[in-house]
Amino acid sequence: MPTMSWHTVAHLDELRPGQRKLCDVAGRRVAVFRKGEEIVAIDNHCPHRGGPVGAGPWQDGKLTC
Repeated sequence: MPTMSWHTVAHLDELRPGQRKLCDVAGRRVAVFRKGEEIVAIDNHCPHRGGPVGAGPWQDGKLTC
């Protein structure tokens, strides 16, 4: 199992609810989303289409590539 580590990519007040930010973390492109007070970070690479998943629409807690 990979080791988990934490990286600061933004302060909470930099992302409004519903807003996203693309970041480079440890050599990987990551999409960071804010849903209310919750922060979600995912790999920005779509596993089935290969595109930037962070550019897709985020609706009702679902991200579509």
